[in-house]
Amino acid sequence: MEKDLFEILKDRVGCMHISDLSFGRDRDKVRHALTFIRLEEYSLSVLWDAIEYFHGEKPLLTSKDEAIAFLLQKGRCSGAFYV
Repeated sequence: MEKDLFEILKDRVGCMHISDLSFGRDRDKVRHALTFIRLEEYSLSVLWDAIEYFHGEKPLLTSKDEAIAFLLQKGRCSGAFYV
């Protein structure tokens, strides 16, 4: 059973609630935490949810590899990580 990605991020960033991740003040911590999570262990659906939550968009991606690359690439672009 996979661990909840948002719960892991909440714990690693040190937020009390998952919704705290969306306020932006912890944007760099979230970005950093994503690089240490084995994203390949999550379903494409979970990765889509993360992309939509953090970036406000749901691009057409057909594989987990594309979704992971999108999450990590967008997270590293200055100003492009919409947390």
